[in-house]
Amino acid sequence: MSEIICTRCGSTHCKKNGHIHNGKQNHRCKDCGRQFVMDNAQKIIPEWIRSMILQDIVRVSFITLYLPYFFGKSHLAVELYC
Repeated sequence: MSEIICTRCGSTHCKKNGHIHNGKQNHRCKDCGRQFVMDNAQKIIPEWIRSMILQDIVRVSFITLYLPYFFGKSHLAVELYC
């Protein structure tokens, strides 16, 4: 396990301080009080994955919102036939 070093003062007197919203370990420096996450790099979603997600959202929205209105049926009935 690597040693935890404060990003502000460089001290090694740090302790675990819960988790942040995405589950990463949060730390707090005992010397300066700074809170930080050791691996704070954000993951970028590739453009081709973003376009696939958007296509799925549009498809599901069309099935659940527009087709029932067009056919005069409930969205459950339309989903059974799609």
